[in-house]
Order: sequence, then structure tokens, then C-alpha cells
Amino acid sequence: MAVLIIVITLDANSGADNGFATLVVVGLVYAASRTKGMDNWLSSVVPQSLGTLSYSIYLLHAVIGWRFIKLLHELNGADFTPWQAWAALVAGVSVSVFSAWIMHKLIEAPSHRFAKKISLPQRND
Repeated sequence: MAVLIIVITLDANSGADNGFATLVVVGLVYAASRTKGMDNWLSSVVPQSLGTLSYSIYLLHAVIGWRFIKLLHELNGADFTPWQAWAALVAGVSVSVFSAWIMHKLIEAPSHRFAKKISLPQRND
């Protein structure tokens, strides 16, 4: 519970307007950790798939996702309404995840397979 209070306090001091989202996420993680739900949830398909794509998502989320949201904003011609902002966020995340999946399939996975085929000489220390 102390961690929850610290996270909310730090988040409130950051100036960002996402304290409620932080509260929800931390509360869900805390509840899941107390009920063995974390093991079941983390071993399900969606978290496992996102974990596989996590590095590609990390590399592409700002480049692809944020630029896609900015493009939607420019096409809208005015500031987003709250519903448009949420829709743009979902669209940006979706484009980021899809781009990460393509990058994983075309670059990351083949490079992992190739790296496993390479054998380095043994060191004699």
C-alpha cells in the first residue's frame, strides 16, 4: 500500500494528468499479486505476445505511434475532443503494436535464428 501512495504522489508531482490511470494500474497489479491472479494473467496469450514484441514496441512506439497520433491531429484540424483523443490513443497504440509485430517477424526473429547458428571459438583462459 505504501508503494501505491508513493507512485501516486510521484505521479501527481510530475505535472502529468494521469494519476487516475496510475492508480488503476497499480491497484490491478496489487490485487493480482495478492490472489495468484498474476501468474494466470501473465501466462496468458496477450501478455506473452506483448512480451515477445516488447523490444520492437520500445523502438517504434514514439517513431510510429506518436507520429500517427500527430497525423490524426493534423487531419482533424482542431483539438481533439476527449473521445477523439482516446480513439487516437487506441489507434496509435494499435499502429505501434502492428508495426512492432512486422519488425519482429521480418528483422528480430530471423536475426535471433541466425545468431543461434553462429558458433564462437572457445576461450582458453
